Amino acid sequence: MIKTRLYYVDDDNAPDPPESVPGQSPQVGWWMEGLPELEKGTLYFFAIMYLIKDYSEGVEKNYLKILDQPIEVTVN
Repeated sequence: MIKTRLYYVDDDNAPDPPESVPGQSPQVGWWMEGLPELEKGTLYFFAIMYLIKDYSEGVEKNYLKILDQPIEVTVN
């Protein structure tokens, strides 16, 4: 089983090799553990991120419902 961990770095002075100029602002990604143990084949990893302008606490609730309560559409 793959274990994932989200990481976020926002530091204009952090070293960022191999680049010679420091700064990681912002850097967002995933640490993934367990990849070497996977069976060969085609694998898919999906990540969805929402950039919410003028965020305030509680605004995220409607965004998080998108995957739990998808819109259903029927075309006849």
